[in-house]
This record gives sequence, C-alpha cells and structure tokens, in this order.
Amino acid sequence: MTNPKFSEIWYLSMSVIGGPNLLTRPRYAGLLARRINASHEAEQIITRYYTLLPDQLLLLIEPVKIAYQDWMKEFKHNTARDICKSLATDKEEDRRAWYEIFVNRDHNGEDVFWSKTEAHQVASRNQYETFQAQMFNAPVKAGYVNDGGAYPYGMAHMNRAGILYKEMEFPEDNRDV
Repeated sequence: MTNPKFSEIWYLSMSVIGGPNLLTRPRYAGLLARRINASHEAEQIITRYYTLLPDQLLLLIEPVKIAYQDWMKEFKHNTARDICKSLATDKEEDRRAWYEIFVNRDHNGEDVFWSKTEAHQVASRNQYETFQAQMFNAPVKAGYVNDGGAYPYGMAHMNRAGILYKEMEFPEDNRDV
C-alpha cells in the first residue's frame, strides 16, 4: 500500500538483450534522452533520477498526465524501435552484426530488444532513497568507476546523456523548523 501523501513514483530498470556496451554510446544515449525528455517536456512524466549503464537504463519517474503503464508501454516500444532502426544502419560493423545475428535473428528485434524490464511502485521516502542509492552505486557495482559520483551517465556528475530531470522534493524538507 502506498502512502497517500507520497507522490506516485516508479522505479524502472530496463536491460538490453545480451548485455552489450551500447546505451552509453552517444548515438543511443541520445535516442533514449530524446524520448525521456519529450515525455518530461510534455509533462507526461517527471524524471526524478536516472542512471544509464552500457546495457541498462535505471529511472525513478513520476507520472503526471498519463498512467504509468500506458507511458511505459509506449516508451518501451518507441525506444526499442528507434534503437533497432539505428542499429540496422550503425557504421560500426560489430554492432550492426550483433544486432542482426543476436537481436533480430527472428526479425523481431523490437520485441526482444528490452530483454528484462522491472518496475516497482515506490511507497515511501525510505524506499525512494534506497532505489536512488542503488542507482548511484550501480556503476561502481558493475566495475565502471570506483565512485558513483564520478560516473558521467548519471545525475551525480555531468549528465552526459542529457536527460532532463527534476530532483525529488519531499514535503517534510520544506517545513520551517
């Protein structure tokens, strides 16, 4: 059960089939950022926190003008379509071959691109902060950096992915003491 005073927030984890070094490449990070930013600018969602790993997208989002399930279905479909279309014409032969042999072997690349998707509704500030800490430490756990604050594809450093966000504000933080 969620806290009625706590905004509807969702933790989302989306993994690419086969775990390739793909999503942090500028071409593909840009495709994801454009889709997330378009949803953010249209006020469908508010991106509260994100981490982009080479094979995984981690998000904390707040649905605004659209139900989470509807947004997620559209986002998953559109990003898979955009990325698969781009992979089919990638100048890097290894990525193009990986796509054709591994992802699109049955001509259903868009359907299988996101191999694992998890979503959890966040019920409390404590749970939000736990997910946020997991996201911050994900690049460390994966061995990309020694400090999550130094990872360039997350909010803690330079936002290399260019994803728009608005940090979460909790009502109790704004009370006069």
